[in-house]
Amino acid sequence: MAARLLGGRPSLALERCVIDGQGALLPDGLHKDPENLHRHAFWLSGDADEDGLIDHAWLFATCGLPREVLAAAALVEFIRVGISRFDVTPEWMGSAASCASFGPSKEWQALTPYITPRHRLTKTGKERPAFSAEVQLREELAARGWPQPLSVTWTKQIVAREQCPPAPAYEFVRQKGTKPPTDAEPAFPAVTFSEPVTGPLAFGYGAHFGLGQLLPVGGS
Repeated sequence: MAARLLGGRPSLALERCVIDGQGALLPDGLHKDPENLHRHAFWLSGDADEDGLIDHAWLFATCGLPREVLAAAALVEFIRVGISRFDVTPEWMGSAASCASFGPSKEWQALTPYITPRHRLTKTGKERPAFSAEVQLREELAARGWPQPLSVTWTKQIVAREQCPPAPAYEFVRQKGTKPPTDAEPAFPAVTFSEPVTGPLAFGYGAHFGLGQLLPVGGS
């Protein structure tokens, strides 16, 4: 399904390729942002024909992508997921403004579940209103310079290939690195802004690897 987390698969495939002929590691700009403004790389999945299956993998970074990284990305021939191999071919590169899947749009709908990055509950299991999923999403929008939305609505499932899988059915734990909070509550937000904004939009735990990814609603 398109909402299946690709995780670091494209990243690992890119790291296997030679950069500048030296086999160097990817630059820090693809792994982290010292100022925590999320300007480093996002590895996002796409479903261009809307059949519920992943058919594109996007590499995007607000900080820009060095020439040697672009050259290495063009060398990636396949991605492995478990025992399966998926052949890939470079198709397009350019600015976010020239990609229809990045907007601009007033209305955005989650393709993959948003996972709350901070604990919603106290140690005794009580709700913390200041840490609800919507509060955390709105705070992240503000921290990253996005306008506050007019509304945020939530659903527990979306339609994917004529099915309605619930959010917990999706893969939302990274194979490496930190795990989500134990009380994380995956759900699909729909966000409406007063004016069109340009993405890509991805928030919450695992956002840089495809979780919490929002797509523009057509015609908005």
